[in-house]
Parts: sequence; C-alpha cells; structure tokens
Amino acid sequence: DETAALAEKNERPSEGAQARLAGYILDGADLLTGLDFAEHCRRQGYADPEAAAEKTAEISGQAAAPGQARGRVRIVRSRDDLPRLQPGEVLVTVMTNAVYTSFLRKAAAVVTDEGGRTCHAAIAAREFGRPCIVGTLVATTVLKDGDLIEVDADHGIVRILS
Repeated sequence: DETAALAEKNERPSEGAQARLAGYILDGADLLTGLDFAEHCRRQGYADPEAAAEKTAEISGQAAAPGQARGRVRIVRSRDDLPRLQPGEVLVTVMTNAVYTSFLRKAAAVVTDEGGRTCHAAIAAREFGRPCIVGTLVATTVLKDGDLIEVDADHGIVRILS
C-alpha cells in the first residue's frame, strides 16, 4: 500500500521505507529494520553476522518442516544459481518463491535466512517431505558452498560438520 501511494503521489519514501529498503527481517509479527534488526541479531547471539561466520559451528532458526538430513551446501543467491543445485545437496538461500518449487524436489533439505512457518519454503518443503529451517538470519553468510552440514529440522538447528 505504501509503495503504491508513493508511486501515485510521486513522493520520496519515508525514513521507515528507506530503512526497509536497506534491509529488514520479519520476526513473528514484528518488522525489524535498521537498529532494531541489529538488536535482534545481538539477541540471537550474532553481534556482527559477518564476524559470527568465522566462529559459528551451529546455526538456529525456526523448524518449518520436520526431519533430519545431511548434505553439502549449495548457496542459491538468485534464480540463475538454481540449476547448480545437485540432487542431495542442501538448498541454502535468503528466501524462496514459486521459481524454486521444481528445484526443491532435488534438495535433501532447505535452509533460509528469512521466513516463518507459513513462508513459501516452509510450505513447499512440507509438501515435498523435505526438512526445512527458516529464519536463521545468517545461513547464507555463515555457510559456504560445499560445507557438509546436518539439518535437524525437528529442533531448528543446522550443524556444520566440515
């Protein structure tokens, strides 16, 4: 609604809208931007997500589709990366959408930075019987292509094995 109103009136975005353009996360029913987002990261144990990548052996998120899986990480940053996903790899991405659906069948599991129990990744993973953890905040920062990980989607934990 806000975007449509801005386009209609040809106005500049509010400070809040500008903060959301820079980055945001939906935490339950709360939309966090800017300093609120940084505080959320600190509460989750990630004072600096980039620095956390160097010393993290475990990532937590919200269990969205039950099950466990082990596999090599495949980071997917855009739809152009999807064809690189090999059967049995763990799809790690910021968030999925309908374009990802046919590729989810190949994945051993799905891990996302954003989302909740009703996001596309969660629903599609449950439909295909794939373990899924969403809302990790840092999976695409901490994990690297080829990392061997264990996804415990019953408890919302991703363990880096090697």
